[in-house]
Amino acid sequence: MQLRQIFFDNGFVAVICTLTALTGDIGYHDGDWRQLMASLTFDPPAAAAAYP
Repeated sequence: MQLRQIFFDNGFVAVICTLTALTGDIGYHDGDWRQLMASLTFDPPAAAAAYP
């Protein structure tokens, strides 16, 4: 088995994405995995409400 893992850290929030595949199959999935990981975007948290 082989793993590809990416960790996104944004202070109090973290996301870990893991691809697990057989050694012979990792090359088949690697291009799609990298393309998908590069396309991820995370919206910034909503601004806190300002009270007078």
